[in-house]
Amino acid sequence: MPPPLDIFFFAGGPFAVPALRALAGSPDVRLLGLVTNPDAPAGRRNVLVPCPAKAAAEAAGIPVFLPPVPEGAKKPNVNDASFVGRLAARRPDLFVVVDYGHFLGGALLDVPRLGSVNVHPSLLPRWRGAAPIQRAIAAGETTTGVSVLYVTRGMDAGDILSQAPAPILSDDTAATLAPRLAEQGARQLLDVVARFRLAPPLPPAIPQDPGAVTFANALDKSEAAVDWSLPATVLFNRWRGYYPWPGAVAALPDGTPLKLHALRVVPLPAPAAPGTVFDASPDGPVVACGKSSALCLLHVQPAGKPVMPGPTLFHGRRLRPGDVLQSPIPETRILKPRLP
Repeated sequence: MPPPLDIFFFAGGPFAVPALRALAGSPDVRLLGLVTNPDAPAGRRNVLVPCPAKAAAEAAGIPVFLPPVPEGAKKPNVNDASFVGRLAARRPDLFVVVDYGHFLGGALLDVPRLGSVNVHPSLLPRWRGAAPIQRAIAAGETTTGVSVLYVTRGMDAGDILSQAPAPILSDDTAATLAPRLAEQGARQLLDVVARFRLAPPLPPAIPQDPGAVTFANALDKSEAAVDWSLPATVLFNRWRGYYPWPGAVAALPDGTPLKLHALRVVPLPAPAAPGTVFDASPDGPVVACGKSSALCLLHVQPAGKPVMPGPTLFHGRRLRPGDVLQSPIPETRILKPRLP
């Protein structure tokens, strides 16, 4: 039987943690270390905390490699020549990249004997880019999946080694779908690594269809602004895709930003201009949307207040039937929430 593969794992975010743990427990793998990001400030006190992948690696006793941060820069340079040399000196067989957020340059990609692979949460070539889970949900899609592919110089453009579909449930948000895809991706990765262990020849891979490419651009906080002229299903799907960040934000009649934490599509009680509020549900205000549709605001959060049930807006006189909700002004600051 061939010996275990020597692997460097490149990761940062929470999507990578199941794959990291799977590789750490696999007899097909000898993890040389995790290449990740430096600790970053968090909270009001700006306390330095490790990223999820680093925390998981340290808990498992996996060595951590931090690329240098150039003087005057905010981000590490994983393609630094001396750092590339450090990794090359360990003579890795394979690089695995999951939820890392940095491009690997040519010199770095030339280091591993068998190449580099990436776990990407979409059915490539659909949704290449930084936010595939969020964009798929926001587009109202009902199926997505996970692809394991070769890393190349093009973004998410490598040949596909493994691909499997996964359903997007009607009540899924980005926060609920991502963990399921992460676990699925970990299983697919283990299968791919086992095939690499038997190389040569390298495992077969399928080129992507360039005519079917779509892109999942990184989310921007401005996308949280609710445009009530859009149909309720469009707004609902965008909220699901953008939850927990950047979320969905409207404005009360006095201009106070109102973050929408839970919504439901409901029938429009009567013809009304988009944004008009109806007191038509015990679960919360019903708001008219475009195309003769409506949303019920189940849980909301006015700026400076805790999350509250929708009906509390009426009880506190912050909202009355007949009021019109607006989109927040462009200058509204939308804070990224801290997740548990």
